[in-house]
Amino acid sequence: KLAVCDPLRRFLEVFCGQPCHLASPGIDRGLFAPGPGRQRSARRRVVCVAPFQIRWKGVREVLAAMAIVKRRRKDVTLVRVSNLPFTREEWQRGVVDEFHESLSAAQMADLYRGADLLVSATHEEEGFDLPAVEAMACGIPTVLTANRAHRAYPPPLTYALFAPIRSPKRLAEAILRVLEDDA
Repeated sequence: KLAVCDPLRRFLEVFCGQPCHLASPGIDRGLFAPGPGRQRSARRRVVCVAPFQIRWKGVREVLAAMAIVKRRRKDVTLVRVSNLPFTREEWQRGVVDEFHESLSAAQMADLYRGADLLVSATHEEEGFDLPAVEAMACGIPTVLTANRAHRAYPPPLTYALFAPIRSPKRLAEAILRVLEDDA
């Protein structure tokens, strides 16, 4: 048995009663790397990468948080990316400004480098959040939920701001904190 992160490996060992080995996914460091300094535009770009259709990916919480953020700040653009099509339910929430489906790795790297922030609100079911790792490798600030997968990276836990799972209000507070930090 193989797992993509240590919390999942430990869970599988207990659940299955058998040894499980860690096989952490890697990223292409030549592709996912900081680019040249980006000129800040008049609009702040917040990226969320996950399918809306899978509830534990937390996209609903991101949309609720971004509705709060957009009431406070009019200069924010939410960019959504998924491997699944944009749904009517997501569209009706009126928060997404830009949607991309099934981008290539090179397109994702460019998207991250052009962003101000990546937000991922996955629940405990998440094993390994590849978009969060890719965005961090590109030098983009991240706001993540405090699940086991997000906290499995080596300490100190300064690589992201964390919000509780299923808490759009706290997620919005963390997003605003990053957007209001001009450093």
